[in-house]
Amino acid sequence: MSIIRNAAVVSITTLVSRIFGYIRDVVIASYLGTGPLNDAFIAAFKFANLFRNIFGEGALTAAFVPIFTYKLSQEGTKKALEVAALVQSILAITLTLFCSIIICSMPYVLKITTPGFANKGYYFEMAVTLSRITFPYLFFISLAAFYGGILNSIGKFMPFAATAIIFNISMILFALHINDERTKAHVIAHGVLAAGVLELLWMVFFLKINKMSVPIRLPSINPDIKTVLNRMGAGVFGSGIVQINTWIDMVIVSFVPGGLSYIYYADRVMQLPLAIIATATSTALLPALSRHIANNNYTELKHSKEAAIRIAAFFLIPATMILYLFPDDIVRMLLERYEFNSESTKNTAAALRFLALGLPAYALIKLFSSNFHAHGDIKTPVKIAACALLINVLLSISLITTLKHVAVSVASAIAGWFIAITMVMISKKRNYYQFSTHLLRKLGLFIFNATIGSALIYALLNILNANAFISLTAGGVLYISMHYVINLLLLNIFKLK
Repeated sequence: MSIIRNAAVVSITTLVSRIFGYIRDVVIASYLGTGPLNDAFIAAFKFANLFRNIFGEGALTAAFVPIFTYKLSQEGTKKALEVAALVQSILAITLTLFCSIIICSMPYVLKITTPGFANKGYYFEMAVTLSRITFPYLFFISLAAFYGGILNSIGKFMPFAATAIIFNISMILFALHINDERTKAHVIAHGVLAAGVLELLWMVFFLKINKMSVPIRLPSINPDIKTVLNRMGAGVFGSGIVQINTWIDMVIVSFVPGGLSYIYYADRVMQLPLAIIATATSTALLPALSRHIANNNYTELKHSKEAAIRIAAFFLIPATMILYLFPDDIVRMLLERYEFNSESTKNTAAALRFLALGLPAYALIKLFSSNFHAHGDIKTPVKIAACALLINVLLSISLITTLKHVAVSVASAIAGWFIAITMVMISKKRNYYQFSTHLLRKLGLFIFNATIGSALIYALLNILNANAFISLTAGGVLYISMHYVINLLLLNIFKLK
């Protein structure tokens, strides 16, 4: 099945990227720790990515890919690239103006986005400087993501998935060339900017070899562009809600010493299974669903949706259990060294435990968002996200005094489940998709197997005092083995699949 093959390509590439990402985080954590200097870098780094979901993989991709895929399948490559050329020119001009305005007004912007830094003198100035270095990255990665949407539409998923590898290698190489304690954060920030340039060049190269180079055109508006812009308008509003949510989290947690760093590293660990499985699967899903809808192939449409959920659940159900039950062991194994000490591990693990509870919800959101977008419905996910924003903000504010930085994790997980459950219910009501009995049976099997695997990990860690890596590997092997053994029994004895 093409969606499984394409998801596997993205997953494997993402896995390699996450390995380099882990090395990157270890290197940066060993240089910067979780103190105010790293908080300043995280503030700059996250701010550069704050608008990525609007101009990059988020709103633009959701609006553009279904239309580009339709043009490609119904009118041919030339017509599709004509639409892409107009979108490209509008995107490039918008990004240039936006980046210029933000860079010039960076001190004022950071006082709004991270007010906890405003009274920190040297570290606030550091955050401003680092943000000015990293923010142009938005221009390069947004164009790279746009080109990635084009290549994804023709089934070439590897190139854009591999841009994250380039990003991580760039930051690692820059970090390893630090020779002055006073400028170590500046060096790493320049690694971000260099990565953006390299990522864009990489995507231009793959467009060329796949004969999908986008011609340069002056911007103009036609019916196709109007459709893209209208859908993108709703998508930008939705992405804006997500980014406002992220911004509010940053504002709240910036008042907790080390809070930005703890949440950042917890999120990085949680993003490992989410990116490898859910993001990869949803990336492969959107062009597939758009193509099936364009060709009125509703049987394959249903099969693609079912396969995507099944793939994600197989990996993410055990990942959720492991991250919730053993966060200290995982963070200690992955990150604890040099400046990242036992206190850093304890606080990061506390945030990770509650972020993990939202992992299945975050996966469902990605998959069902692709479902809505493929049907040309951008507004429904936006409305749901707006309600979730209110839930997240109220919970974060009400819990911050008692739970400190962990409040953000708790609020995020609850808001995530609100979005996921609402999307599932609306999809069923509108006949987009509903869970089959076969899939629900599979999910029950995954939960049972994951529980047994987690019990083995607990026994190895707490009774036999085994190494964390060995314990986690043993639990994973048992989970996969049980899956195949039980499937074999169901097939041969009970005649069930």
